[in-house]
Amino acid sequence: MRRFRKAAALGLAALMAVGSVNFAGITTGAAGLPTTDGHDKYVNKNVFDVISSDSFGTKELESPLFDKTKGSSDITDLQVPTLAYDESSIGLVWQKPEKYDNVADYNVYINGKLVGTARENYKVNAAWASQYMDSFYDYYTAQGKSDIDMVNVDIHAYRATGLEADTEYTFKVVAIDKDGKELGTAKEIKQKTTAKAEVLNIKDFGAEESEGYVTYNDEINEKIVKNTKAIQAAIDACPEGGKVVIPENTDGKVFVSGALWLKSNMTLEVNGTLWASPNSDHFEIGFLMYPFYTDTRGWGLVNAMTADESNPITNVRVTGTGTLYGNGWKYGIKDTIKGDGYTSNKGESTQAGDPADTKTWGTPRYVGGNNKKVFDYGVQAADSARKYLANVFNEDGTRKYSDEQIAALDKNATGISDTDLKNAYATRSSLLIMRNCENVYVGDITIENPSNHSVNILDSRNIATTNVKVFSYDGNNGDGLGYGCSQNVICWGNFTDTGDDNLGFGASVGMGARDSEIQTNSEVWMFDNFLREGHGGLAAGSHTGNGIQDVLFEDTVMNHIDMAFRFKSAPTNGGFGANITMRDCAVADTNQGWVFTTSYGDPNSASSTEYAEIGEFYNFASYNVSVYGANQNTIQVLADVDPVGDTSKPLHSHHNMYFQDITFGNVGSNGSYKNKNGWETLIGCDNSVFYNVVTKSYNSKSVSKKTNKAWNNIQYCNNLVFQGTTWDSLNACTDKMKAAMSGITVTDKTVTAKDYKAETETPDEPSKGDEATGEKWTVSVDKCSDFFNDAATANKVTPVPKLETKNEQHNIGYIYDNEYNKGGTSYPGYEQGFAFPGCDVTGLEKLIVPIARQTDNGTQKVSVRLDSKTGTEIASATLTKARADGYVDIEMPVTLPEGVDTSKTHKIFLVFTSTGSTANYVANVRDLTGVKSSTALARESVDISNGMTAGTEYNTSGKYGTVKSLEDATAHVLAELDTPEEPVTIAGVTYKQFVQASTAANADGAIPGNGTATFVFSPKVDCSVTLHSRATSKVWHFLESPDGANVTNRATDTMVADVMTFNLKAGKTYYYYCQGSRPMVYGIYFDAPVAEADSLLKESTATEAPSTPSQTAEAKSVELSWTAVNNDTDVFYGVDTYVDGVKVDMVDGITDTNTIINRLSSGVKYTFKVYVSEKGDSANSLKAENNKTLIGETEFTTEGTKDTAAITAPEGTSVSLASAIYTCAQGTWTGISKDDARVRGYKIYANGNLVKTLYNYQIKNYASVDKMSNQVGRLTPGIDNKIQVVAFTDAGVEYKYPEATVKTLENYDYKAPVWGSDAKVTAKETKDGDLEITWDAATDDTAVGGYRVYVDGTAYGSEKYFNPVNGAKTTTETTYTIKKSELPEGFDMTKAHTITIQAGDTWWKAETTMGTFDKMAGFNWTNKGLTTNEIKAYKAEPGKVDTDIEQKEDVPKTTVDTSKVADAVLTEEDKAAVADGKDISVKVKVANADETTEEAVKEKIAAVIKGSTIGKLFDITIEKTVDGVSTEVKETKNAIQFTVAIPESLVNTDATKERTYAIVRIHNGEAKEVTPITVENGTITFSTSEFSTYAIVYTDADKTPGTPSTPGTPSTPDTPSTPDTPSTPDTPSADNGNNSGSTTGDANTTPSSPSTGDMAMRTIMPLVTVMGIALIGAAYVLMTRTKKED
Repeated sequence: MRRFRKAAALGLAALMAVGSVNFAGITTGAAGLPTTDGHDKYVNKNVFDVISSDSFGTKELESPLFDKTKGSSDITDLQVPTLAYDESSIGLVWQKPEKYDNVADYNVYINGKLVGTARENYKVNAAWASQYMDSFYDYYTAQGKSDIDMVNVDIHAYRATGLEADTEYTFKVVAIDKDGKELGTAKEIKQKTTAKAEVLNIKDFGAEESEGYVTYNDEINEKIVKNTKAIQAAIDACPEGGKVVIPENTDGKVFVSGALWLKSNMTLEVNGTLWASPNSDHFEIGFLMYPFYTDTRGWGLVNAMTADESNPITNVRVTGTGTLYGNGWKYGIKDTIKGDGYTSNKGESTQAGDPADTKTWGTPRYVGGNNKKVFDYGVQAADSARKYLANVFNEDGTRKYSDEQIAALDKNATGISDTDLKNAYATRSSLLIMRNCENVYVGDITIENPSNHSVNILDSRNIATTNVKVFSYDGNNGDGLGYGCSQNVICWGNFTDTGDDNLGFGASVGMGARDSEIQTNSEVWMFDNFLREGHGGLAAGSHTGNGIQDVLFEDTVMNHIDMAFRFKSAPTNGGFGANITMRDCAVADTNQGWVFTTSYGDPNSASSTEYAEIGEFYNFASYNVSVYGANQNTIQVLADVDPVGDTSKPLHSHHNMYFQDITFGNVGSNGSYKNKNGWETLIGCDNSVFYNVVTKSYNSKSVSKKTNKAWNNIQYCNNLVFQGTTWDSLNACTDKMKAAMSGITVTDKTVTAKDYKAETETPDEPSKGDEATGEKWTVSVDKCSDFFNDAATANKVTPVPKLETKNEQHNIGYIYDNEYNKGGTSYPGYEQGFAFPGCDVTGLEKLIVPIARQTDNGTQKVSVRLDSKTGTEIASATLTKARADGYVDIEMPVTLPEGVDTSKTHKIFLVFTSTGSTANYVANVRDLTGVKSSTALARESVDISNGMTAGTEYNTSGKYGTVKSLEDATAHVLAELDTPEEPVTIAGVTYKQFVQASTAANADGAIPGNGTATFVFSPKVDCSVTLHSRATSKVWHFLESPDGANVTNRATDTMVADVMTFNLKAGKTYYYYCQGSRPMVYGIYFDAPVAEADSLLKESTATEAPSTPSQTAEAKSVELSWTAVNNDTDVFYGVDTYVDGVKVDMVDGITDTNTIINRLSSGVKYTFKVYVSEKGDSANSLKAENNKTLIGETEFTTEGTKDTAAITAPEGTSVSLASAIYTCAQGTWTGISKDDARVRGYKIYANGNLVKTLYNYQIKNYASVDKMSNQVGRLTPGIDNKIQVVAFTDAGVEYKYPEATVKTLENYDYKAPVWGSDAKVTAKETKDGDLEITWDAATDDTAVGGYRVYVDGTAYGSEKYFNPVNGAKTTTETTYTIKKSELPEGFDMTKAHTITIQAGDTWWKAETTMGTFDKMAGFNWTNKGLTTNEIKAYKAEPGKVDTDIEQKEDVPKTTVDTSKVADAVLTEEDKAAVADGKDISVKVKVANADETTEEAVKEKIAAVIKGSTIGKLFDITIEKTVDGVSTEVKETKNAIQFTVAIPESLVNTDATKERTYAIVRIHNGEAKEVTPITVENGTITFSTSEFSTYAIVYTDADKTPGTPSTPGTPSTPDTPSTPDTPSTPDTPSADNGNNSGSTTGDANTTPSSPSTGDMAMRTIMPLVTVMGIALIGAAYVLMTRTKKED
């Protein structure tokens, strides 16, 4: 899907008036149609530059565009198609030379050696196509069955076989003539074969052969499921580049299977028969042809797909000599089943040109089914339909159809609704489905009897298909090879015999094609194929939504094809087909040679989509094709248009088409025309050339029925050229060909318009009008006299009654005309008529007479004559448009003769004549009205040159009205223009001054307050006011109020303009101001009402009472006339009506040179474009025309002021919506075009956005229908969409219907989740030997539904098989653990393994179940997941080390840095245990030792420092617990620092004493002083690595008077003492004078330098302190002196 990124998108907006909008979940393509830019791989530029030009078809070509007799003889584009090589073969294709008229074959060289020719090779490697080609030419050419020369196709492909693996070969190819002479220069290419692939035989995985099941039971089901799993296991196990082989079968057996799923980088080689299960349950449900489709289908027998747009399935080959058998339908012919339907009828249905050896080359045939017949004729097709019906439920949850009812269904399908039948039929599976694949090769296999399509390759790129045999004739929808929305396709050497289209393309449908970014279908090359039976040989469409283009179809033979070259689109599918070449083909026995149609409809379609614009086909070239036996049409170009009979059909054409050297023979075996009444049917074909397109013979049936004529049906065409031998076609209708080519010459381009007013009935007696509008009088038809009928007088007709009122007052009835009364005969036309007596002709300007006219062909003319039937003609008119349902007011300007006596009344005669070929008559003429001339008031200029005074009225003496400013509006001033602005010229008037309002106005169009309104107008009569004004980027308001208080009407907000004109009604008050600005007003002018004025109508809604209209709701009419166009053939005329450049109406098929255009609004400027067309063929009840040519155009403003009257709508108007899907619903609303003739059409808004504008002419029977219906598109999925329908007139009057809402389906999802650019997956072994996998989350446009976990390709976590579309998953989390017991035996985590995570989404339709159907659409899974090849070996989590200190209350408070305790305590073994996950606790314990220390120990302690006193004893111990085992640590490798609080009892309180503290440790029976220590802040800090009993000891000494106190001198120990650590204590701080800030010991003391207590240091410290203070003081004195000197 994807691709083409809105290059789809949608110039369609122009055709459908659909706005470009964005909405939740959908970004509408809404940007323009897909383009042809960049798609020109197979486009012959020299040819298509001519074909695509705008002038193509306007003149004859100087020479044919194709010429195979000229140019180079070298082949071109020699290539190896995608994957057309393996370990033993290489396929080649090439383009034939420019000059190929003498090419008979091609020599092929391998490594310099001639190995054969293309034709010889074709007989072996495309045997079916070759055999049928040989038989075709033998029958039609050698046996002379054809009376035309059949084109002999070229073979330009070769397959080299028997090659060595992994070897490079050099190939050369050169063209040769019939004598073997080489032509041109050989072209060379090198290609290497692949290495030998690893082969996986499905039998080795447990697949077993069996009979081909057509029914099933539990036992059979079990076998099929087992087989499916076995084959799928082989596929899943296939390594990159490997090959899964379905081997040849034995004894007529097959391999029966359900759906299989291929993957990237593999080959499926089918050498036996893979037979589709008859049980449709074995095929995943939920295949959507397009993501926005509303039906659901079964997936295929063989599938290769992914929804991962960025990571398609790649490099897939499906090959082999075997068969994919779909098991879809029973054998038979048409409606006759052969026997039980399960025995092949191969070779029993041969036709002309088939091979005689039917045993070898015979084809099977299947009964033709549909959604009802399927229950009798289908096998798997019937099973899937029945399964669907069994899952349909009523609203109350009960089954809609019973098992008994379903089992009893036959081809009549009695009791099943049409909708259910369509949906049930849609579920049928196809055989081979590939979606979103790159690099695909399908070759040599046979495809037979699909339930639905044969091969669907969708949304893919780089595709090669060759020597595929398709047998699906006459199975319904049994298309052959389909390449929907795919690009870069090469298709050659295939044989198809199908139940639908043979070789097909598609590009999706409708707006969904662009919304879902589906790519265009392009770059397609097809050649050397044989197509037998099928609806379309080369078939493009009907799915044209995103464009089918850049196609070269050549050198193909077709026999018994319904439509050889078939291009189809439905009216709402959108898109196009373009840049397509068909050449060098031979066709026999076809119903239609070429078909281009936009009227296609699929009766079996079960899906609904949002409509797009109508598609077109253009830029087509057909060259050198022979067609023998075109039964219904040779060429049909059908744009489904009918501008005369049905304007609701959108105008379009198929154009820029070129046909050259096309020969038809034996045309018309159908006898009578069957399709569009002509062998050549051109309807809506423009800018096309037919060069040497000749019919040489007709079938005898055609001759006997006298239909043996060519080019007899040409309708709605423009710019056609018939050239060369085209004119030699047997019994060519050369008059029609000449007429189509001649064009129309218009010499007089004048178009005139005048008002044609339909008045209401007036009283019998004349009445006076007012001064402004002039007088009117009326004379009743009851007073008519002087009836005459010259034809009756001449005894040509029977006299008619004088009067026949028909229950209507004032009617003259049935004034007959007849063929003797027609004009244009060799004798004078007979006249008839009557007189209106007592008519006042004084100042007579116009006459109006209503006539209800009924007619056959022809027109009537009325001549108005004074005083007698032969008197002076004073007015005339031509009557057109038959009106059996009402009156048309015929308005006629009057020209009175000079000297007429106006002092008396006169008789006015109406004299009728007619033209035409049959009898005509006029019925029911009403009263005659005369209109006298009126005198217009002169324009008045309001003098504001001297400024304005607040509250003062200006122009009080004028005839129109006055103007003033509001009371106290002091803001009005007279301002001088600033240079360089002066002077200012507006509408030809030059101004030097202006009036300006300097106070901001109100917002929102409210009546302005004092000081804000620029002007207030009070009209005396109906008039207009024109203002010359200026402002910058502001909004003007012109408000109307009947009493000066309430706003009832308001002008449309208008960005400031230089000139604005408003019509005013007498008795109302108008306020004019500029919101938020200082408007400059230069001039004010009153005048009579004008047609072109700014509207004052406030929008009315259906929910509020309409305001009192300022006018009567009255439609206007305009009479157009033009000069007749002289032409060799009869002509029609047409009129297109425009308002503001937008086409709002069209009328066609006019036979006269004037017409009345109705349904107009007053005061609106219209543009009328008048066209002339030649009369085309009248077949198919079409009033056909060709060469539509513009005569001229005119602009005309209808009389009266611009219409502001509210639209007349019936009570109870409503809007309803139904059948809502994703982005559209069907809207139905009350039609009011029949109630108000001014209504031009309807605007449809969705959620506030204009999404469609429908004009009346686009709605069938708009003038009479009570209900209108149209699809409402561009809705937002999954919300309550608000829909507003608004009727509108040309004058901008609107009527809003009540708002309606509709809930649309939640948005569709077709994209797989996406991984972040840095997403990763990790895997590790757990302690228990499990495999723990963790990954980063994916994201999705809807929601991520889960993940799949694979290890070495094996899926985990679900019993259900993981395929690309089901919902099976491993987990919804982003971590998953695979138990050791679940892993394969012997799984070694130290070795490399591949671990992959795939992400899948979830969305509403995939989650929707229906009975036993587990989903109604596929889930979307990634194809390229997160992968790792590394499993981290188990490594325990490091253990914890807890360190704590425990101390009793009776010991000094002790602190320790616990973070350093572990480093000191733990051994290397301990640390390893921690790394291995073991926890270790280290506890420092401090306990009171005063009572537990022995006296002997105390003596040792006291002896360390002589004269010391033991103050406190305490034990420090360390307990280490490892893995639950505790030990006491006596010594550590590193010292640990402790801080001990000096007990309060040990603090010196004697002022005469100086106390010195020390720490003594006794360890292993030895007492030592611990040094160094720091005594500060009442604590002692020391470090130690030995743990036992410690003592705080002290010594006291007397203080020396007059000197600073010094610590006492400790006694010298008996033995040298060494510090426990070399650490340096922190800098000491002051204390209470006892050991203040002292530190004992030397941080650098070593065992060789014993500490002595250093008494000298203790003595000199006070001296050092004093000296420091002195130095500081001296420095201060010096600095102070220096500063002063500075």
